[in-house]
Amino acid sequence: MGEFDFQGKPVFVIANHFVAKLGDQNQDGRFQFPEQSSQVQRSGQAQVVHDFVQQILAIKKNADVVVVGDLNDYQFSPALMSLTTGTSDGTGPSLLTDLITKLPVDEQYTYYEGSEVLDHILVSRAVTGPSTRSCT
Repeated sequence: MGEFDFQGKPVFVIANHFVAKLGDQNQDGRFQFPEQSSQVQRSGQAQVVHDFVQQILAIKKNADVVVVGDLNDYQFSPALMSLTTGTSDGTGPSLLTDLITKLPVDEQYTYYEGSEVLDHILVSRAVTGPSTRSCT
């Protein structure tokens, strides 16, 4: 995590690389439901990051928080739900928005020419779009 000054305002950037799916059975393989042992680890990592973001926002409600990285999971996965809402089913209050979900469905990919989303940029409510701030 780094705290940066952007145009006189602090921005908290939390960089991540969650555990890979190596060793997991393929989702479209012969074993259904496939063994996905790495999912438990990613969900735990996501919960730690969520709780950290929650601590920042408890201190400063309108903090600019950006969570980025190779999270090795889909935007609709239990791990990403834990990261954004603190619950694996997504029923908790959302602290973060996964920007991939703001794109048209046919543009929601970061890997293998349109087949998966593994890299993510999530932002707190206070983060505004590029049109409202300049990078000068």
